[in-house]
Amino acid sequence: MILWLALGCTPRWCGETPWLELGGGEIAWEELSEGDDVTVVHGPQGGWHILASVHAYGLQDIVDVHYTVELLDDAQLVSDNELQLALTNYDDEACDGNALGIYGYITLEQVTDDPMVTPPDVLGGEDVRMRVELQDSSGAYAEVELDVVAMPDPKDL
Repeated sequence: MILWLALGCTPRWCGETPWLELGGGEIAWEELSEGDDVTVVHGPQGGWHILASVHAYGLQDIVDVHYTVELLDDAQLVSDNELQLALTNYDDEACDGNALGIYGYITLEQVTDDPMVTPPDVLGGEDVRMRVELQDSSGAYAEVELDVVAMPDPKDL
Protein backbone atom coordinates (compact mmCIF):
# COMPACT_ATOMS: atom_id res chain seq x y z
CA MET A 1 0.00 0.00 0.00
CA ILE A 2 2.76 2.46 0.87
CA LEU A 3 4.60 1.69 -2.37
CA TRP A 4 1.47 2.43 -4.40
CA LEU A 5 0.99 5.80 -2.68
CA ALA A 6 4.61 6.76 -3.29
CA LEU A 7 4.36 5.84 -6.96
CA GLY A 8 1.12 7.79 -7.28
CA CYS A 9 2.90 10.96 -6.16
CA THR A 10 5.83 10.62 -8.53
CA PRO A 11 6.07 13.60 -10.88
CA ARG A 12 5.39 12.66 -14.48
CA TRP A 13 6.58 14.13 -17.72
CA CYS A 14 3.74 15.61 -19.71
CA GLY A 15 5.52 14.85 -22.98
CA GLU A 16 5.06 18.06 -24.92
CA THR A 17 6.93 21.34 -25.00
CA PRO A 18 5.19 23.53 -22.41
CA TRP A 19 3.73 26.86 -23.49
CA LEU A 20 1.54 29.57 -21.99
CA GLU A 21 -1.15 31.98 -23.10
CA LEU A 22 -1.34 35.22 -21.08
CA GLY A 23 -4.60 36.98 -20.31
CA GLY A 24 -6.30 38.86 -17.53
CA GLY A 25 -9.18 38.37 -15.15
CA GLU A 26 -9.61 37.45 -11.53
CA ILE A 27 -12.17 34.63 -11.59
CA ALA A 28 -12.70 34.16 -15.33
CA TRP A 29 -10.38 34.25 -18.32
CA GLU A 30 -10.14 37.60 -20.13
CA GLU A 31 -8.42 37.72 -23.51
CA LEU A 32 -5.46 40.12 -23.69
CA SER A 33 -3.57 41.22 -26.78
CA GLU A 34 -0.48 43.35 -27.33
CA GLY A 35 -1.28 47.02 -26.60
CA ASP A 36 -4.52 46.35 -24.69
CA ASP A 37 -5.38 48.34 -21.59
CA VAL A 38 -5.08 46.68 -18.17
CA THR A 39 -6.38 48.18 -14.95
CA VAL A 40 -4.09 49.11 -12.07
CA VAL A 41 -6.65 47.87 -9.54
CA HIS A 42 -6.98 49.81 -6.28
CA GLY A 43 -7.67 47.09 -3.74
CA PRO A 44 -9.86 47.31 -0.63
CA GLN A 45 -6.82 47.43 1.68
CA GLY A 46 -5.34 50.44 -0.12
CA GLY A 47 -2.74 48.72 -2.31
CA TRP A 48 -2.64 48.40 -6.09
CA HIS A 49 -2.18 45.38 -8.36
CA ILE A 50 -2.42 44.21 -11.96
CA LEU A 51 -4.11 40.85 -12.50
CA ALA A 52 -2.86 38.15 -14.86
CA SER A 53 -4.31 34.81 -15.84
CA VAL A 54 -2.60 32.02 -17.75
CA HIS A 55 -3.65 29.03 -19.83
CA ALA A 56 -0.84 26.51 -19.30
CA TYR A 57 -0.14 23.64 -21.69
CA GLY A 58 2.29 20.75 -21.14
CA LEU A 59 2.83 21.32 -17.41
CA GLN A 60 1.87 19.31 -14.35
CA ASP A 61 -0.93 20.64 -12.16
CA ILE A 62 1.24 22.17 -9.38
CA VAL A 63 3.48 25.00 -10.58
CA ASP A 64 5.84 27.63 -9.22
CA VAL A 65 4.88 31.06 -10.56
CA HIS A 66 7.05 34.12 -11.11
CA TYR A 67 4.97 37.13 -12.25
CA THR A 68 6.55 40.52 -12.95
CA VAL A 69 5.36 43.84 -14.33
CA GLU A 70 7.98 46.13 -15.83
CA LEU A 71 7.58 49.84 -16.60
CA LEU A 72 8.98 49.92 -20.14
CA ASP A 73 10.10 53.57 -20.28
CA ASP A 74 12.40 53.13 -17.28
CA ALA A 75 13.01 49.36 -17.57
CA GLN A 76 12.10 49.17 -13.88
CA LEU A 77 10.20 46.36 -12.19
CA VAL A 78 7.11 47.68 -10.43
CA SER A 79 5.84 44.22 -9.47
CA ASP A 80 7.78 41.05 -8.65
CA ASN A 81 5.81 38.13 -7.22
CA GLU A 82 6.53 34.46 -6.57
CA LEU A 83 4.05 31.82 -5.46
CA GLN A 84 3.06 28.20 -5.91
CA LEU A 85 -0.40 27.16 -7.04
CA ALA A 86 -2.51 24.36 -8.44
CA LEU A 87 -3.78 24.87 -11.97
CA THR A 88 -7.58 24.85 -12.13
CA ASN A 89 -9.73 22.99 -14.66
CA TYR A 90 -6.74 20.67 -15.06
CA ASP A 91 -6.91 17.92 -17.67
CA ASP A 92 -4.56 15.05 -16.70
CA GLU A 93 -4.43 13.58 -20.19
CA ALA A 94 -3.76 16.85 -22.00
CA CYS A 95 -1.56 18.27 -19.19
CA ASP A 96 -3.24 21.66 -19.35
CA GLY A 97 -5.02 23.96 -16.95
CA ASN A 98 -5.50 27.54 -15.85
CA ALA A 99 -4.00 29.92 -13.34
CA LEU A 100 -6.62 32.63 -12.89
CA GLY A 101 -6.32 35.85 -10.90
CA ILE A 102 -2.57 36.01 -10.29
CA TYR A 103 -1.96 39.22 -8.34
CA GLY A 104 0.92 41.44 -9.38
CA TYR A 105 1.29 43.70 -6.33
CA ILE A 106 2.64 47.12 -7.31
CA THR A 107 5.59 48.67 -5.48
CA LEU A 108 7.33 51.87 -6.55
CA GLU A 109 10.58 51.44 -4.58
CA GLN A 110 12.70 51.29 -7.76
CA VAL A 111 10.88 54.24 -9.37
CA THR A 112 10.51 56.87 -6.63
CA ASP A 113 11.07 57.42 -2.92
CA ASP A 114 8.28 60.02 -2.68
CA PRO A 115 5.54 58.53 -0.45
CA MET A 116 2.94 60.86 -1.98
CA VAL A 117 3.34 59.30 -5.45
CA THR A 118 0.88 56.48 -6.11
CA PRO A 119 0.95 53.69 -8.73
CA PRO A 120 -1.70 55.43 -10.89
CA ASP A 121 0.50 58.57 -10.90
CA VAL A 122 3.43 56.59 -12.29
CA LEU A 123 1.75 53.88 -14.38
CA GLY A 124 -1.41 55.59 -15.70
CA GLY A 125 -1.31 55.43 -19.50
CA GLU A 126 2.20 53.93 -19.55
CA ASP A 127 3.40 50.86 -21.42
CA VAL A 128 4.22 47.93 -19.16
CA ARG A 129 5.39 44.39 -19.80
CA MET A 130 3.54 41.60 -18.00
CA ARG A 131 5.69 38.46 -17.73
CA VAL A 132 4.71 35.09 -16.25
CA GLU A 133 7.03 32.11 -15.79
CA LEU A 134 5.76 28.69 -14.66
CA GLN A 135 7.79 25.64 -13.65
CA ASP A 136 6.46 22.29 -12.46
CA SER A 137 8.12 19.67 -10.23
CA SER A 138 9.53 17.77 -13.24
CA GLY A 139 11.48 20.89 -14.21
CA ALA A 140 9.29 21.67 -17.22
CA TYR A 141 9.30 25.45 -17.76
CA ALA A 142 7.40 27.96 -19.86
CA GLU A 143 7.25 31.75 -19.98
CA VAL A 144 5.13 34.34 -21.71
CA GLU A 145 5.16 38.14 -21.84
CA LEU A 146 2.86 40.78 -23.22
CA ASP A 147 3.26 44.55 -23.59
CA VAL A 148 0.09 46.36 -22.50
CA VAL A 149 -0.98 49.82 -21.30
CA ALA A 150 -1.56 50.33 -17.56
CA MET A 151 -4.69 52.37 -16.88
CA PRO A 152 -5.86 53.82 -13.54
CA ASP A 153 -8.68 52.12 -11.69
CA PRO A 154 -11.88 54.12 -12.29
CA LYS A 155 -12.09 54.40 -8.47
CA ASP A 156 -8.95 56.57 -8.62
CA LEU A 157 -10.27 59.07 -11.18
